[in-house]
Amino acid sequence: MIQTPIDKATRETKKDQYSYGMGMSAGLIPWPSGKTITEIDAVEILSGAKAIHIASGGLDGAEGAVTLVIKGNDEQVRKAIEYIEQSKGAKFPQVRLCSCNECPVPHCKFPVGDKPWALS
Repeated sequence: MIQTPIDKATRETKKDQYSYGMGMSAGLIPWPSGKTITEIDAVEILSGAKAIHIASGGLDGAEGAVTLVIKGNDEQVRKAIEYIEQSKGAKFPQVRLCSCNECPVPHCKFPVGDKPWALS
């Protein structure tokens, strides 16, 4: 989630115009015909229940977590919980990282040098 309107964020991401970046420069491409579906929207679309977002964040793998209050009749709430439980513990695909010192991308501007946090 970003707090900046996507059209403004898109104007600010000129991938070849940065003098410093922590990784490969990237740009954004707006998708005007797309529709954003939040967790709140998904609960309502899938179950008919209403969701109220009451907290976000977490540690140890729960950094993108949201806490929701689910309201509706028994069937709607049961269905919402069923869908939510199916997503619990979802894993990101494995990403193979190379050492930044050995990065094959010629336009990467990541000034690794002897930074202690660089991949070894």
